[in-house]
Amino acid sequence: MIARLTNMRFPPDKLEEILRNAGGPDGVVSFVQRSPGSKGLLMLVDRAAGKSVMVTIWENEAALRDSDSARQELTATFAPLGLALTSAEVYEVVVNT
Repeated sequence: MIARLTNMRFPPDKLEEILRNAGGPDGVVSFVQRSPGSKGLLMLVDRAAGKSVMVTIWENEAALRDSDSARQELTATFAPLGLALTSAEVYEVVVNT
């Protein structure tokens, strides 16, 4: 399995709106749930600092690559809310319980 860790920044006063949109029918949660090869999503936030880490788990590198273009589109849809991707890294999952 493969994991992508995406670090983001956001205006703290926009977090609730960002979370509502993320959970909506066109949001990241729905995207991950319906993506072939998806194994899950974890979103962590530091509300006060306006920082977030999103971890998506993928069956293999092909599934991860197949999600790239949609991930870029989703990132662009959140830009008007002030959400900015600051970095993304890919790791091999060696333990998953």
